[in-house]
Amino acid sequence: MKTKIGILLPTREIILKDDSPKNVNEIFQIARYAETNNIDSLWVGDSILAKPRIDPLITLSSVAAITSKIQLGTSIYIPALRDPVILAHTVMSTNLISGGRLIFGVGAGGSFNENQVNEWESLNVDPHTRGSRLDEILNILTLFSNNDKIEFKGKYFDIKAKPIFQNISAAQNYPILCVCHGRNNIKNQFIRAAKHQGLISISDHPKEFEYAVTQVNEYATNLGKRPEKYEAVFYMTVNINKDSDKAKREADSFIKQYYGINIWEERWGPFGDASIIIERANEYVEAGATTLIFRFASFNQMEQLEQFCDQVQNNIK
Repeated sequence: MKTKIGILLPTREIILKDDSPKNVNEIFQIARYAETNNIDSLWVGDSILAKPRIDPLITLSSVAAITSKIQLGTSIYIPALRDPVILAHTVMSTNLISGGRLIFGVGAGGSFNENQVNEWESLNVDPHTRGSRLDEILNILTLFSNNDKIEFKGKYFDIKAKPIFQNISAAQNYPILCVCHGRNNIKNQFIRAAKHQGLISISDHPKEFEYAVTQVNEYATNLGKRPEKYEAVFYMTVNINKDSDKAKREADSFIKQYYGINIWEERWGPFGDASIIIERANEYVEAGATTLIFRFASFNQMEQLEQFCDQVQNNIK
């Protein structure tokens, strides 16, 4: 089966641009172009204060209104920053508006720098609890996807509620994919992904990603699930330019503006000619990727997408 292709929408990138007013319509232009050119999915990132951007689920609901078949995903959403009941309502509303096209990619989030720590503290969440909070919230979201009365009592949340969208499958049924990094070898990450519908990895090398996929599949099998139905998603950051030096300079500038520093350094990329991007992408396919998401480390998103569709898309296995 051919690997599915996803594109990250520039919900943060447009904030980084110098032009004013910001061209929010570029998001919709990219969405339409992607669907017309048979891209399988569109994705959005998440952050409230640490890396500000347009709200991801509002964006996907808006994009759903101008598209008809392309899947819509979060890569990745940080549930621990939110109230779980409001989140359940918002996620299911987005899924219903899109006609059941939502893929909910989630992670625990980071607390690796001052901006990230400030984000947690401003929302009155202890960043040390983000993993365990995530697990409770995912349990609550799963309960809201059923038709029974919701009763949950955990360390952080105590909820009694009626179903929000009872017997409306287009709202209730959506896959949850969880962040896993093979290089970190964190057992809880693998188990979390196995309990749901698969994994997303962002900064692993191909062999590390292959290890993560293997671990999730093994835990899924042990849970009595069918890993062949799971999604294994890898998120690549690329810049397409025949002049590799220009590609690397622009990518470095982009990443530093996006994050404040060039985190992960050599784990990003590749940056340069389409041929090296195709080669690296196919290494992740060989490692077990069912979907590849491409983020363009560039200040000209549409130009990058056009080059991608022309030079890269059809050469991925």
